[in-house]
Amino acid sequence: MAKILQRRVEAMNGLVEAVKQKAGTRQYLGFQLMVVLEFFLLLEQHMD
Repeated sequence: MAKILQRRVEAMNGLVEAVKQKAGTRQYLGFQLMVVLEFFLLLEQHMD
């Protein structure tokens, strides 16, 4: 389970980096917020 989460985090970090390079800071911050929220939802699902 930890490996799956780690891979997801790495994938998200890669996405975030790509978006950061292409988009402006405001767009990037909004995107990062969505990623963080989605990550916590995933964590909650795995905890059950």
